[in-house]
Amino acid sequence: MVSLLPVAALTGLLRLAIIIHEPLSSWLSQRIELTSPITSWTSLMEGVELYRRGIDPYSGDVFHGQPLLLYLFSNLEDYHYLTVPLLFVVCDILTAFLLRGFAGKVIRYVYDKQMIDLSNGIIPRDAREILINPKQLVDLPNVVALFYLANPLIIATCGIKSLLILDNFIMACCLFSVSRSNKILCVFFLAFATYMSFYPIFLVVPSIWLLIMNERINRSLTVLRFTSYLVAYFLWLAGFLGLSYLMMGSKADFLRGTWGTVLAAPNLTPNMGVFWYLFIEMFEHFRPFFMCVFQLHIGIYVLPLCVRLHDNMYSCLWVLCGLIAVFKSYPNLGDASLYISLLPIWSYTFGYLRQVFVIMLCALVSIVMAPFMFRVWLVTFNPNFFYSMTLIYCVAQIFLIGDVFYAVLRYRYSLVHGLKAKQVEGQTVDIILGKLQ
Repeated sequence: MVSLLPVAALTGLLRLAIIIHEPLSSWLSQRIELTSPITSWTSLMEGVELYRRGIDPYSGDVFHGQPLLLYLFSNLEDYHYLTVPLLFVVCDILTAFLLRGFAGKVIRYVYDKQMIDLSNGIIPRDAREILINPKQLVDLPNVVALFYLANPLIIATCGIKSLLILDNFIMACCLFSVSRSNKILCVFFLAFATYMSFYPIFLVVPSIWLLIMNERINRSLTVLRFTSYLVAYFLWLAGFLGLSYLMMGSKADFLRGTWGTVLAAPNLTPNMGVFWYLFIEMFEHFRPFFMCVFQLHIGIYVLPLCVRLHDNMYSCLWVLCGLIAVFKSYPNLGDASLYISLLPIWSYTFGYLRQVFVIMLCALVSIVMAPFMFRVWLVTFNPNFFYSMTLIYCVAQIFLIGDVFYAVLRYRYSLVHGLKAKQVEGQTVDIILGKLQ
């Protein structure tokens, strides 16, 4: 951790410098690749001003954050002008160290499991060369923290005081609590993350599953324990919503302006996702059906992934975090930074990746060309230029998630069955996703 402190200090100062440098932060805050109606600092300040004047901030299409944010930042504005910038910088730095702790626990979990399989004779002799090196137990968590701290997209996102920084911090607290099997904090932060941005609700099942697996309780008590955690989660969530209800004068209109905006996506401001263009072009009477399909799309994967990755639920969490970043209604470039920062955890499986060049090329082209294509759109009045970049960006992420998913499964198969080619009826066959072809 000592070696990370200078990097954290330097990157923290860089984040703070961008926030304080008004022309740069103002220019970055206008980039639709970095901000959205949900995470915009400008929208939050407008909501705070309305809240202070006794006007309902959810009466229009200005503010879409939760009421607790209104209360927090309406009070912080009265303190020193550096209080809010320091809050964002500190939360972002702490996120990196929380991800480091999560990564250390995950790699230790996989390593211990490999050592048990090795002692039980499950791993063949020729597969021992791909086992995790003990040195990686120290190096990989540090790489995860460095990936997050030095990520220019996250630095820019923090520089514009995007609320995504707070979402990432809460999500990192949740992941850290899961890895430490801290039941109370895990359920609390999971409910709070859902309260803030709704989509973490898709992480409830794998998170609770992990808590139960780490307890190693009797199978007869599994359903009871799962139900108790689920009830605790909904109680915390109801508590946050109830507190917000009281703050807004016993009115539930805030639900329409927060979760309603996330789920119905009425604000079709361009972003790095796929919602805005499709629903601009779509006839209004088709909108409710396809909106339900798009929003339920992430949920379709939850149970199949939990079943397929039951022996490595941390991979399941990572995949779902990636899917949320791709298919949420208002994504930006900073959304992908959280799960991509965790990518080094699975570096021991990278030998099985198949589409690295395509993924890197698509990601690089889309991120670099998106601002230029947005400018071309303004000149030619043709949004297809910018939308093509958002599609390439989403495709790159989907390919990345699918490729890592394949690599994890293929690596596990090699540990059990060995690295040598199989012979079936005297012929050499290839192994694809654990099946002989």
